[in-house]
Amino acid sequence: MIQDTYVRGFFSNSIIANNYTFSIKFFLLFLFLGIFLIHDTVFSTKVIVETYNLLLLFSIFPVLLLLVSINNFFFFYVGLEFISLLTYVLLFLNKTTNAFEAGIKYFTSGGLISGAFILFGISNLWNIFGSVDIVDIVIILGCQKEMTSLMVFSFIFIIIGFLFKLAAFPMQQWAPSVYSGVPYSQLGFIMVLFKFTLLAVFLRFYITLQPAFFFFISPVTYGISIGSMCVGLIGIAYSTHNLSIKKFIAYSSITHVGYIFAIIVDTTNEDALWLGLYYSALYSISILLFFIVLSRFLTINKLEDNFSFKEVETFIDLQKFYNSLKYAGSVSGFYKIEFFLLLVSV
Repeated sequence: MIQDTYVRGFFSNSIIANNYTFSIKFFLLFLFLGIFLIHDTVFSTKVIVETYNLLLLFSIFPVLLLLVSINNFFFFYVGLEFISLLTYVLLFLNKTTNAFEAGIKYFTSGGLISGAFILFGISNLWNIFGSVDIVDIVIILGCQKEMTSLMVFSFIFIIIGFLFKLAAFPMQQWAPSVYSGVPYSQLGFIMVLFKFTLLAVFLRFYITLQPAFFFFISPVTYGISIGSMCVGLIGIAYSTHNLSIKKFIAYSSITHVGYIFAIIVDTTNEDALWLGLYYSALYSISILLFFIVLSRFLTINKLEDNFSFKEVETFIDLQKFYNSLKYAGSVSGFYKIEFFLLLVSV
């Protein structure tokens, strides 16, 4: 269960360890190892590769593991902003105009704005409850006959901050332009490691706090789900028409976030929340495999990082794809087939 008995608590239960956190950390380790399979085919210099490895191994990944166990809004905000700060460094490793522009957009939209919303909501919670510990807030809410408008207002601001980070409706505007300028290795980190961690933390907060504000969270979840799916599907059609694979991936990610919110609409059913977590895990695996195969595909076919659908139109034409099955014994043919299948699944 997500609301499991605490195995151990640190700093007055601000950091916890239970079966849920252990499972998420184990899965993050699996995703982390997969990230290393895609980075070395993108970066051109050894210095950048070493810097990328050091940032991931000794700074970002340990904080991600810690973030999963945090049970205090203040520690959560500090850990989240620390990871965001290092993510900006990752984005600026590739010193190109597109990467620099994407880094600035991610810093302003996915960083400053979302951080401001979360911090404002947390500060209001401290003002209302005198604590930002989730257990204390749940206990106090249990003694309340009803939630005040200021309480609802505070939680809405925190949810908006999460939606910015997750690139979900209506805070998804930054994602397509940022993803278009980011190399696939760094895109893999943002879309796989970082996003899955945020979803895991969000679901744990969600199931812990939802009994107190069920009356407004269900309609909000419906709106986020429907909006994300509509925007994502329209964006997928647009990006396919304009032959942009990275924008296709961005809008596909927005759509899948909408699917996850659609699954967890029934806040009274904890199985639905587990199903949402399983779905996000399967999507993370599929997008990770896509990036791994894509990096090999780029190397074998000598394509640039910003290649489009036009350069892989062989895989869209079913007749040509069928013909490529004859060459499945070769390395190139194998990656062509696998790339096509993964592109359809993403």
